[in-house]
Amino acid sequence: MLDLSTPKAPFDIALPYGLLVTVKPLTTAGMAAAQAAARRAVVAIDRQARERTEAGLPLDGLPDLSTDGERDGFYQAQLIRELAVRHVA
Repeated sequence: MLDLSTPKAPFDIALPYGLLVTVKPLTTAGMAAAQAAARRAVVAIDRQARERTEAGLPLDGLPDLSTDGERDGFYQAQLIRELAVRHVA
């Protein structure tokens, strides 16, 4: 049976290959903080790329966020990273 209640304590999620991850419940504040951190990461990459371009330096090592798809993908990756850092117990 499907349980839609919100857990109050850390709980386990079974992943492929026999991995088990213990996570803390996600709150609205936690999600907002993770989203804000992911947005800051995107802005920081944009700023670095702009500064390097203005200085005539190569953009080696920076992701190419020039298309919406790349930008969205980078944001999603950062969001997943932030959620993992904040909510894995």
